[in-house]
Amino acid sequence: MAPQTEGVWTMEEKQMAAQARLLGVLAHPTRLMILRELLKGVRCVNDITELLAVRQPNVSQHLMLLREHGLVGVHRDGTRRCYYLTKPTLVAGLVNLLASDHPATAPGREAALRAAKRSRSSLKRRRRAAGLAGHAVPKGG
Repeated sequence: MAPQTEGVWTMEEKQMAAQARLLGVLAHPTRLMILRELLKGVRCVNDITELLAVRQPNVSQHLMLLREHGLVGVHRDGTRRCYYLTKPTLVAGLVNLLASDHPATAPGREAALRAAKRSRSSLKRRRRAAGLAGHAVPKGG
């Protein structure tokens, strides 16, 4: 669906543009790490700085951007600024989606490795049965 050329966007196009901006905000490793930490609960800037080993001004800039896009809120506790997720379900879903696509963390990775091992064992048995030990098995065989 191409945007309308007259500069008048449909509601669906506006929603997709907002979603694209949100994905752009998420497209930084430090912001993703901050969101992961906030999934665990409220964190103050100094806590995040220590947990992520990132300089405080850098953390504050990332938090400001996340706040501007409605992903986090801030609570003042004396001189401390503590942040929380305003859309925890959305953030949890995105983090889980990203984790499921990463082979090192995907829940099905171990099952896939076991299946591959079984497949290799099965191939070796078929080769031995066919008297082809050490020879290549033709495709489909």
